[in-house]
This record gives sequence, C-alpha cells and structure tokens, in this order.
Amino acid sequence: MLFHPHNPESPSFKKKVNFLYIVFSIIIGTIFLRLIYLQVIKYGRFWQLSEKNRIRNVVLYPERGYIFDRNGKIIADNRPSFDLYVIPEECKEKCGFVLQKLSSILNLNFSILESSYKEWLKTHRLFEQFPVSKDISYEVLIKIEVEKLFLPGIYITEMPVRKYANDFAFSHLLGHLAEISENEMKVYKNKYS
Repeated sequence: MLFHPHNPESPSFKKKVNFLYIVFSIIIGTIFLRLIYLQVIKYGRFWQLSEKNRIRNVVLYPERGYIFDRNGKIIADNRPSFDLYVIPEECKEKCGFVLQKLSSILNLNFSILESSYKEWLKTHRLFEQFPVSKDISYEVLIKIEVEKLFLPGIYITEMPVRKYANDFAFSHLLGHLAEISENEMKVYKNKYS
C-alpha cells in the first residue's frame, strides 16, 4: 500500500511528528529546568542583585544666580560644597572598615563617628544616606575619590553654597541657603507639616 508523505497514516509522517514532539519536549524541558535553576537554586544571588537595584532619590540643588552691585562687581557668588555620605545598605558588613578608613582620611575620631553612626541607624532605614562630613575640601575629596573603589557605599554630593564678597556682611539681605537644624525641625514641625 502506498502512502502519501503528508498522510497522517504514513509511517514517515508519524516519525516526523514523534521527532517534533521529542524536540519540543526537550526545548520546553530545558526552559523549565532553567527556570527552576534561576528561581530556586540561584535565588540568593539574584535576590542580592535586585536589592542593589533600588531607586535612589538624588536631590539636585539649583544653581543660584550672581548678585551684582550697581558698579557691576559681584557681591554674591556660588561655590561647590561637597558632602560625604555612607549608605549602610551598600557597604553591608564592611561599614566598620569604611568608617574607619574615612575617619583616618578626614582626621575624625573613629569612636565618635562609629557611635553617631549607630545612633543614626536606630532612627533611619538602611538605604538612607548617613552624613559623615559636610563641606569637605578638594584635597580630602581627591583622597576619597582615589580610595572609592575600596570603600563600598560611600556617596558624595555637590551642593552650591553662597559665597559673599565681604563674608557674611550682607547675607541677611542677599539670602542664605542651608539645611535647618534638628532644633529648628522640632520647633517648626507642626507649623509646616
């Protein structure tokens, strides 16, 4: 009896269909095994990577304009202020080492820095920035940038700060830009919240 090659009763057609079942079963089985490998076996590694992939809000401070006197002389200018922060979530178990290294670079007392860090941890979340030092010099900034590869979790922000021609002689008239203190925060909390 002669069979057409596309006839479902043909032995060659049945061999082709069985071959395709085997190929698709292998492909789907491979995908399923890979899914188990990634979701179950490598769970810890990918969870750790996803924890590092958080959204970080970065505050960009606006540049304030120059203020001139009537003769065209600048009486208020801007200068960059570099602030140093540590993010506990990113330095994990190396935070002690990072703080110790930063205290030696900044010439700070390590025990005081460590105790303020531990106090800060009680009231803040791990992915928030712990302020180590404000308005660091260029020399210190360069030292930190050189060591940055070995110091996980450090973060440097640049903020414009007013620079007056005659120090603070006209700051009450020209304006002043700074964060409020903890005491001011307590006093004005109910008034502006």
